[in-house]
Amino acid sequence: MKPLTLLSLVLLLTLIAAGFKSEPEKVNELNKSLLQAAAKGDIAGVKSLLSKGADVNAKDKFGWTPLQIATAQGSQDVVKLLVAKGADINTKDKSGETPLHLAAKLGHKALIELFLAKGADVNVKSEDGSTPLHIAAAKGRKDSAELLIDRGADVNAENEKGRVPLHLAAQFSHEELVELLISKGADIKAKDKWGVTPLHEAAGSGQKDIAELLIAKGADIEAKDKQGVTPLHRAAILGHRDVAELLIVKGADIKAKNKRGATPLHWAAWSGQKDVAELLISKGADINAREGDQERTPLHCASENGHEEIAEFLLANGAEVDVRGLIGRTPLLLAAEAGKKDMFELLLAHGADLHATDYLHYTVMQGAMRRGGEEMVRYLLGKGLKVPPIHLAACFGELQKVQGLLADGVSVNSRDSAGFTPLHYALGRGHKKVAELLISKGADVNARTLFDHTPLWEAKTTDMTALLIATGADVNINIKSGVSPLLWAIGQGNTQQAELLISHGADVNAKISSLDWKGLTPLHNACRVGDKAIVEMLLAKGADIDINAKTDKGDTPLSLAKETGRERIVELLRRHGAKE
Repeated sequence: MKPLTLLSLVLLLTLIAAGFKSEPEKVNELNKSLLQAAAKGDIAGVKSLLSKGADVNAKDKFGWTPLQIATAQGSQDVVKLLVAKGADINTKDKSGETPLHLAAKLGHKALIELFLAKGADVNVKSEDGSTPLHIAAAKGRKDSAELLIDRGADVNAENEKGRVPLHLAAQFSHEELVELLISKGADIKAKDKWGVTPLHEAAGSGQKDIAELLIAKGADIEAKDKQGVTPLHRAAILGHRDVAELLIVKGADIKAKNKRGATPLHWAAWSGQKDVAELLISKGADINAREGDQERTPLHCASENGHEEIAEFLLANGAEVDVRGLIGRTPLLLAAEAGKKDMFELLLAHGADLHATDYLHYTVMQGAMRRGGEEMVRYLLGKGLKVPPIHLAACFGELQKVQGLLADGVSVNSRDSAGFTPLHYALGRGHKKVAELLISKGADVNARTLFDHTPLWEAKTTDMTALLIATGADVNINIKSGVSPLLWAIGQGNTQQAELLISHGADVNAKISSLDWKGLTPLHNACRVGDKAIVEMLLAKGADIDINAKTDKGDTPLSLAKETGRERIVELLRRHGAKE
C-alpha cells in the first residue's frame, strides 16, 4: 500500500509541475479571461471563451458580469453576443445597478434600446432606490433620459431619500434635463425626505437659469425644508449673489427664519459671504436680527468664524459692536473664544469693550483660556489683562509651575471671576498630567462655575473623563438649563465619552428644561445628530422611545430621526416599538 501511495503522490506532483489544473480551476480561469475579453471589447475572444465553457454570467469582485463590463465600454457587438448567449440583462452589481442603469449613466442610447427590447424594467431600482432615469438626470444624459421617459420611465419616481430625477438635474446643474423633465410632467414642488425642493438645489448650486426656469414653471419660492431653510438661505450661505438677487426680485422673504431663528443674513455672515450680505442689507435685511434663543446677530456669526471683511461691512452699516446674545455674550467674547485674533483687533478698533463680561462674569480672557488657544491668551496678556498665576499655569500645562504655586500655598480650588478652577483649565486644554496633580492635591472634581460647569464639562478626551469619574465626579450634575454632561457629549458627537458616561450611570432620560430644545432627552439628541451607536446603547439602557416622549415643540426621537434623514436610526427605533 505504501509504494502505491508514494507513486500516486509522485504522479500528482508531476501533473502539478506540468501545469495540470482541476476542473473548477479551469472554469475559474476561463471566467477571468472572459471578463478581461469583455473589458477589451474582444468579440472573438468572448466567442472562443464561451465555446470553451466560460460562464456568461460570471462576476468579478464588484459583482460585475461580462455584460456589465461590455456595457461600460459601449461595446455593442459584445453586448449583443452576450445577450444572445444568455447573459442576464437584469443582473445587479453590489450597488444594485443593472446594465440598464449603466447604459443610462454613460449615455449608451443604443444599449438602452437593446435592453428595453429584451425586457429590462425601465423603472428598476438600485440599492439606494435610484432608477435609470435618476442616473441619467444626475449625469446630464438628455438623450438617454428622453428615451427612458418615452419607454415609460416614471419622471416622479423617488429614491430612498425621496429625491426625484428633477432634484438631481437641478443639483448637478443640467438645465436641459430640467427642461425635459418639466415638459414630461415632473413635479416642480417635489420634496425629498428632508423637505428639499428642486429650487433649493438650484439655489444651492448657484444655477440662476435653472432657478429662473423653476420659478417660471411654478416653483414655491418660499418653500421651507424640514429645518425651515428657504432657497434664499441656501443661496446666501453658499455665496450665490445672482441667485439670491433673482429670488428677492421674485418675492422671496428677505427676513425668513429657519427653525433656529436664523435669517439669510445670519447665514451669509456665518460663511463670510460679503457680496450676498451687501445685497441682503441693501434690500432691507435687519442688520441686528436675533437668531432664536441664542439671540445671535449677524455680527456674532461673522465674529465667531473670523470673517473680518463682512464684520467690517456690518459695523460700517450700523451693527452694534457690543450687542449681547444669550447670557450676554458679545461678538468680542466669541472672537476670543474662537481664537480669532484679527477679528478681535477689528472689533476693538470699532470700540468694542475689552473688559466686557457676560451675565455670568465670563471675560474674553476666560474665553481664550478655555477655547481660544495659547496664542490668543498671550495676545490678551499683552493687552494688559490679568490672570491668576495658577490658572494660567494650568492652562499652559506648566506642571512644575503649578507644583511650585501649590507649594507656596496657593489654593488648589482657587476661583477666577467666572468660578473656574485650575482643574477646569487643565482639562479644557488637554493637560492630563496637570489635572492628575491638581486632583492628587485635593482639587474638587465637582466644582461648579457660575454657569454650573463642573470639570466634567471641560474634559475633552475619554481618558480625562475616566479620570474624573474614577475620582468622584458626578455624571448627573446639570447646568441650569438642564443640559447634562451626557446630552452635551452627544451633541458634540463624542461617542466614546457618551458611552463612558452611560456606563457609569448617566441618566439616559434626563431632559433639558429651557433653551430652544426644552424637553430634549439624550435619545432625542442622539437621533438628531445621527449617532446610531449611542441610540443603540441608550435603548439597551432603557431609554423611553414611546411616541409620547416629546419635547415642548412636539418632537419625538422618531420624528427627529426622520426629519434629519437618519434612515438606519428610524428603522432601529421602529424595531424597538416607536410608532409614527
